[in-house]
Amino acid sequence: MRKRMLEAVTCPWCKTEFEVDPRDGAFPIQCPGCPETPSFGALRHPDLDPKALDIGHNLSTAAAQNLANQSLAFVYNKGVKDHAGSGTLVKIGNRLLIATAEHTVPKSANRITLVTKIAPDRVERAPKILHVAKSEYHDVGLIEVETDTPRLIGMEPIGIDRIADLQSGRHYCKSWMIGYPGANQMRLASAPGVVGFRGNSLGCEPIDPIAWHRIQLGRDDEALDPEAHAMFYYNISEPLFIHSENPCRDEFAAKPHGMSGGGIWQCRQSAEGRNWYPHDLCLFAIISAWNVSQEHVKAIQVIHWLRLVADTYQDLREELIDAFPRLLELPTEDIK
Repeated sequence: MRKRMLEAVTCPWCKTEFEVDPRDGAFPIQCPGCPETPSFGALRHPDLDPKALDIGHNLSTAAAQNLANQSLAFVYNKGVKDHAGSGTLVKIGNRLLIATAEHTVPKSANRITLVTKIAPDRVERAPKILHVAKSEYHDVGLIEVETDTPRLIGMEPIGIDRIADLQSGRHYCKSWMIGYPGANQMRLASAPGVVGFRGNSLGCEPIDPIAWHRIQLGRDDEALDPEAHAMFYYNISEPLFIHSENPCRDEFAAKPHGMSGGGIWQCRQSAEGRNWYPHDLCLFAIISAWNVSQEHVKAIQVIHWLRLVADTYQDLREELIDAFPRLLELPTEDIK
């Protein structure tokens, strides 16, 4: 039997003080003094008002709008059926790349179509897909696109200054997950035959690896690795947004199929005592899978995507190693 390591916490709703084991932090925790089940991060920071309308609305709106400028959806085909994937547009050197999951990248570049953010009647043409590469070791892949892509689809790329090697994340601190669930696709009445993609941006907390033992894995799932993965609670019964015009009406998180390859973002350090800006958020992980119990999302640490980039493009290797020294500790990729 494992020895319990109890930590004193306070419910942010009713202010009841009690003790919990941090190794139980993979799930929301029932407060003994009220019906609420706060996250472990909320219990550690009880002075932050937990009501989304009071604290997080303006901040979350600013974050979502900023991240939407760099986040995209695309359609890929590995056989007879089209699938949706998500990704982040990244500029490194003179190359423009999409950071995404390995399982969303087909073998051929001509089986990928990017989703534009420009009105259908103003689309000039589809961007050219130049190259694809997939990791041999982790669920990360890349799609190289022509340099005119931001103009053609109405987006902005990030640079490596907005990529951070936070490993499994700053645990139980706010981060943002963004992607394009297939469940949110809709046919546009204003443009017959055109399908619209609606992104989801939601706050989440990276779970400390000491609590990963409680996360259920499938029979064929690889073991969780603190050097490769980041884990997040994600349950479709959780409210996604509380509408200001009708606080009793909730939207719930969509099934995340289609969000694979989307980015997870976090600040490098706490913004306490200083101004916070949306561009402080850095890409630190890439969405990979929804676990078998459908309560957690697994992501791959972005350093493994950077390793793939460094091994695919020799002209970018030196710049990346200078910025991310941990790359030298990772095995060289045999590019698929």
